[in-house]
Amino acid sequence: MKRTGKLLSLLLATMLLFSLLPMVTFAASGTEEDPIVLEVGETVSIPSGTDAYLTFTPPEDGVYTLEGLGTVYASNPIETDVEIVYESAFFHGGFTYRFKMNGSVFDEKIHVLDEGRLYNETTTFGRQEYLIWDFDPDTGTLTIDPGVGDGEMASCGEDLYPWDPLEAQIRHLIIGEGVINVPFDAFSGMLVSTSNARPEYGVLEDVSFPSTIKHIGQNCFRSCGALKEVSPFPAGLETVEWEAFAYCPLLESVTFEGPTAVGFCAFSGCTALADVTIKDPNMTEFGEHSFRDTAWVRSLASENKGAAVVNNVLIGSYAAFDKKPGDGILVIPDGVTKIAPYAVSGTTLDPAGGEEGTQVDWNLVEVVIPDSVKEIGESAFSGCTELESVSIGDGVTTLPKNCFAECYEMRNVNFGKNVRVIEYSAFYDTWLPGDLVIPDTIVSIGKQAFHNDEFPLGATWINHEGWGGVFENIPYRPKDFTDRTITIGPAVTEIGARAFYGWTVVSDDPSMTGGTATIRGYDGTCAEKWAKENDFSFESLGPAPEASSTWTNPFSDVLEEDYFFDPVKWAVQNQVTNGTDETHFSPDNDCTRAQMVTFLWRAKGCPEPTTINNPFIDLENDSYYEKAVLWAVEQGITKGTSDITFSPSTTVTRGQTVTFLWRMEGNESVSVDNPFDDVVEGQYYTDAVLWAVKNQITTGKSENAFAPDDPCTRGQIVTFLYRDIA
Repeated sequence: MKRTGKLLSLLLATMLLFSLLPMVTFAASGTEEDPIVLEVGETVSIPSGTDAYLTFTPPEDGVYTLEGLGTVYASNPIETDVEIVYESAFFHGGFTYRFKMNGSVFDEKIHVLDEGRLYNETTTFGRQEYLIWDFDPDTGTLTIDPGVGDGEMASCGEDLYPWDPLEAQIRHLIIGEGVINVPFDAFSGMLVSTSNARPEYGVLEDVSFPSTIKHIGQNCFRSCGALKEVSPFPAGLETVEWEAFAYCPLLESVTFEGPTAVGFCAFSGCTALADVTIKDPNMTEFGEHSFRDTAWVRSLASENKGAAVVNNVLIGSYAAFDKKPGDGILVIPDGVTKIAPYAVSGTTLDPAGGEEGTQVDWNLVEVVIPDSVKEIGESAFSGCTELESVSIGDGVTTLPKNCFAECYEMRNVNFGKNVRVIEYSAFYDTWLPGDLVIPDTIVSIGKQAFHNDEFPLGATWINHEGWGGVFENIPYRPKDFTDRTITIGPAVTEIGARAFYGWTVVSDDPSMTGGTATIRGYDGTCAEKWAKENDFSFESLGPAPEASSTWTNPFSDVLEEDYFFDPVKWAVQNQVTNGTDETHFSPDNDCTRAQMVTFLWRAKGCPEPTTINNPFIDLENDSYYEKAVLWAVEQGITKGTSDITFSPSTTVTRGQTVTFLWRMEGNESVSVDNPFDDVVEGQYYTDAVLWAVKNQITTGKSENAFAPDDPCTRGQIVTFLYRDIA
């Protein structure tokens, strides 16, 4: 699991240190009230089974070393800027701790390892939190039980877990009741002892989980080559994370009692896994390649004409398509509501190395997506190199990132009636011959949505940004290029950078023809603006048509007597938002912070932010809300939930919503009586709520309650916007 060389270096360094420092030996000595003072340069030996309460001399640089198997309690005795920094190394059956005093801020956080205990990172002087572990060498059983604290198993990251030296002996793992997680890399790499694996990597055969387990972390059982059996995952298990059980070739069955979310490649490469029991119909979160290369998915696909479906989610496809008349067609069964990320992607993983491998030729030529599908996952059909035609059902409203990227032979796309958004790189390097007509339903075309730079040998591409190049040795079959048009309707309010990159081609090969692309659209619309900014020819279709004064309400959950009827009508007609599907607006659904600022941004005409500097680590590049958030920050509408986080997926509250509106309108100070008992002086939203009351944007949830911390629903948000802007 870990690096023997690194361990040896630490061992030698520790032994050298011991030879230079004096040794002071304590039995059970000191108390919390009267700890032993450890002088600079001293080494303290703490015999197994004893407790040593230690403190340190005043802050001056120096090293204090503790050797042994006892329990360590340590603190800084005076209020000074001092930090305890530790390193640990396995040493003759015990652990060595090096505490170095320096000039940093002292926060009393110590992470220590001890025989029989795994301490939590929040362990401090007087507050010990740890799990208890025990190994029975006769049976090869490692047992981990809760000790003191909330049952969290601390991650040692790249450091040694205390049971690592026993990995060649651990055959059975029992995680006791009360333990809530298994952390990153805790048991990974316990491979079968063969000529291709080092014997010391262990022979873990089975794992028993408690009913209290909530998270199984990244890589924690990855490549456990002898693992054959795991106990049923309990109903309270929330996540099985990235590659948690990947490449366990002998694992044959798993059972999920509850709606666990299964992460990226969680069971990928478990080739013998044929029996997967899912008892909860609400288990629908399957990450990309979560069960790739398992016997289970292959069996599901073979029984259902190539579609592996679980709880109405398409999670994979393993049909042996033949390119013959009537074959090569994947008809996704009616009733499927979701297509998981990478479900039919032509990119595979190399079972041996776990790295992205070569592209697989599925001979899949046609896909039919039924109206029942509401969500398509990222990269769902990417890399299907023979795919020529796709028909998208009317339930789909968003084509996500890379969903049909690198489908080189694509000839026809039926967008369906209700697609609103084409996200980042949705058709990246997917050459669509002939003229392209963007459906009138589309309001947003993401960055690089139709980007293309895969051309035949000798073709020269022009990217409309001042430079180009000549492609050589492109293996895909030659295509003829002609002058083409891209027609974009007036509903489109956003077109991302490089959306049609590479659509002008000049061929140096006399056997091929080149061509240029012209944007067709209405005067003053986003299409004209984008064409001119990106050096495309623009063909005017005349003045933009005015929005119809009549509106046919498509939503069964929006009635004329509802308070939000007119706001919903206004929002749809002005491309602020659409329904959640063809016949539902879902006015009672909660909104996220990302959705809220996007509504504001669209209501203001989708202005371009002046900066590209993204201060937030959780703001995904090229997401539908990226420009909206950057614009909102520039305008002082939001500062994020911290200096580095925006929390886009967090539900927006009523207090946050009116605050965003108030800031957008200039932080107007008002003088008005406060009718709400739950809006008190000094809160960030107080002035905003009073402003909203004065301007008749809200009257509260009752006469004396505004409920600032309640989630803000879609119906409420479009109503606030309508009353403020319309």
